[in-house]
Order: sequence, then C-alpha cells, then structure tokens
Amino acid sequence: RLDAAEPLVREVERAVDVGEGRDLHPGPGTDEALRQLLLGGLAAMQSWSARLTGDPHRAIALAQRALALLPDDDASVRVFAAFRLAEAYRTADDLEAASAAFAETAELGRVAGHDYVALEAMGSQARLQLARGRLREAGDILQRILRSTAGREGGAALPATGEAHVVMGELLYELDDLDSAEGRLTEGMELAEKMGKFDTLVDGYVSLTGAAGAG
Repeated sequence: RLDAAEPLVREVERAVDVGEGRDLHPGPGTDEALRQLLLGGLAAMQSWSARLTGDPHRAIALAQRALALLPDDDASVRVFAAFRLAEAYRTADDLEAASAAFAETAELGRVAGHDYVALEAMGSQARLQLARGRLREAGDILQRILRSTAGREGGAALPATGEAHVVMGELLYELDDLDSAEGRLTEGMELAEKMGKFDTLVDGYVSLTGAAGAG
C-alpha cells in the first residue's frame, strides 16, 4: 500500500540524509557497511513506492540497485529487495523474469528463516506459472506449499495456505476437474476470510463462479 510505503521511505531518507532530488550519499562518518545497508534498504523501499505509483520500470531499476548494494551473504536483508524486484517484474508484465525472481525470493526467505515470505513468494510464483499455462510446474509449487504448511502448528492460519488452495482450485478448473476445483476454492476462500485476505477471497469467488457455471 502506498500510504504504508511513503512514510517508511521518508524515515530511511532521514537516516541516510538524502531526499528528493539529491544523490544517495549518507553524511560523513557513516560506517561503510552500515552505509551500504541503509542505501540498499532505501532503494528497496523506493522500488516499492515506484511500483505502487505506476512506474514498474523504475521500480525494477531501484530493486536491482538495492540488491547490488546489500551484502551477498545476508539473506535476511536481501529478501525484501528480491521481493520488490519480483513484484516490479510482474507489474511490468515480464512474467518470466518475475517467476525467476519469486523463486529467488522464496529461496532467500527459506535460508533466512522467513517462512512467511518464502511461502508468499512461492504462491506468487505458482500463480504466474498457472497464468503462463505451465500447469505441472504450478501444481508442484502448490503441493510444496501445502506440505510445508500442513507440517507445522498453525499452518492452516497462514495466508499462503488459503492462497495455495485457491490457486490449486484454479488449476483443477483448467484441468476440467470441476468438483475438486470447487472443493479447493471453497476451502481456500474460508481460510482467506478468516485471515482477512480479501484479494484471495475475491479471486476465489471469481473462480468459483466460473467453475459453477461450467458445471
């Protein structure tokens, strides 16, 4: 959301002493490692803001800058920038690049122990694969999500679980398995409603209407 992104961008700009129309150079005396970290974080947040304001190509450039600045061996700080890059590619309709970037985000999230981010990225990647007609690849990713969430306490309460069921329902609809599709969509919508994931809920309703009409 733009109203969430802009205050964060301004806060980091103050921390590194930069602003609109100025170069990204923190003030003197800043430790070099911290300087790179702050500038990388700022570029990632600016990427987020650029995408939300309808400039995905600038968002891509800023996310790439963020990844170039952030330390290669710290997945926990790179994962946010990688997610921003994946979302920017998706908004720019570069689905192949977006899919690869979501896969990289999922791996960074896994390495960093950020399971929520990893699962969200996998869900986005599965939806992209489905949109590209790669049903087997989408199904494989969705099965991995559902195995992962089923094996942990409270897994059903994760937003990615409802999303995975909805996308799996859409995949089954594409395979003309309408009864199974309806069951998956209904389960995913129920989970999405409990978690307040209204975008997933809307997707489920649209797909369920299509499945019911086809039946």
